[in-house]
Amino acid sequence: MAAATASGLQTAELQLGSGLRIAVVTPEFYPTGGTERVTRALLQALARDHEVCLYSHLSSGKADTQICHHPVPVLPGPGLARQLSFFAAASLAVWKGERRHGAYDCVYSPGPNCAQVHVSTAHFCQARQRDLLRSGRFQPAAATLDDRLRRWHRALYANWYSQLENWFYASRRLEKVICPAEVVRRDLIDCYRASPDRLVVAHSGVDTSSFNQERRGRLRNSVRNELGLAHGDFCFLFVGTDWVRKCLVTVLDALAGVPEALLYAVGPYDPEPYRRYAARAGVAGRVRFPPRRADIISYYAAADAVVAPSFYEPFGLVPLEAAACGVPSIITRQMGVAEVLDGESAIVLNDPADSAALARAMRRLMDDADLRQRLVSHGELRARMSPWDGINRSTLEAIRDSASRRKAAARQAAPA
Repeated sequence: MAAATASGLQTAELQLGSGLRIAVVTPEFYPTGGTERVTRALLQALARDHEVCLYSHLSSGKADTQICHHPVPVLPGPGLARQLSFFAAASLAVWKGERRHGAYDCVYSPGPNCAQVHVSTAHFCQARQRDLLRSGRFQPAAATLDDRLRRWHRALYANWYSQLENWFYASRRLEKVICPAEVVRRDLIDCYRASPDRLVVAHSGVDTSSFNQERRGRLRNSVRNELGLAHGDFCFLFVGTDWVRKCLVTVLDALAGVPEALLYAVGPYDPEPYRRYAARAGVAGRVRFPPRRADIISYYAAADAVVAPSFYEPFGLVPLEAAACGVPSIITRQMGVAEVLDGESAIVLNDPADSAALARAMRRLMDDADLRQRLVSHGELRARMSPWDGINRSTLEAIRDSASRRKAAARQAAPA
């Protein structure tokens, strides 16, 4: 984490007051992924002056030696079994911890990960995912039994987890929910009837010490050589963990109308259905599916533009990180990041299903160097105006307020 970022979080954290006992509940605790990086920075800030207990199943190591780690077991199997069993086991573990050592001043979780949460960050709305999967849109045809089983499990996961979210966001214990964008706040109100008074919008941001044009410039030639990109090849980059709601099929359809372009699609997703789709669209020879790598900036270094026409995206760090690196993006109005990157700093499309409009936008980026430069200039400025620790500052404030109310109530209830 950058020194400036750490300093900013420390300033906000010192306002919490000293000596709090805080539980943080999250299934996985790794320094990769946007949600995980935000949670890790938050823990590091809290651990400076407070007793922090981390309840997680998987961890790459403690963020601070002062953090007490409570391993939480989960059932083996597909994602739904793991997530629901984690919720039950974490709720039990937190209950046992409070029975042994007294109530926590605040329980924080990035999402519905246990029953006792007071402050949460809403990084997703499964009801939107459920509705998308039910519609069958943006999905390549299921050609194998494995394809059908994966699709069935994704729909089952979204259905069950949206019910859990519905209960969670109506919980009387929950006091404050931090939303990374206005689109998430609206979703929680529309889908779960969450109380608007509980919801706070604080945009996600980018760590410009890690993502910047200087680093991209140093890496560009070596990474392009490594990926087999020749001088003059124009490479569009698509990055995401969920290729359905991020509309990779729209990108493949659009690529057919941009015959000079190459596409690199990156993410922890089974590429086979998309290879078949690309073959039917006549673009298989221009699409690559390279493996994920921890240094995502290497792919930004190789790319000439990012394409992200998501149907639903609570925020979307990739276009903002790309902007900080000097890479222009194509996004949609449905994305939370469109609240930060406007029409001067990205090409913003209205319809994620309109492959013809996407193809026109891709050709504009390829053919118009002046447009690319304008988007890069405005995009980098927007990225620098969106601090990486902004959402954590709001979370720290919510934790402070929650803990203060609970401590005041305990003092009033104590016998004279």
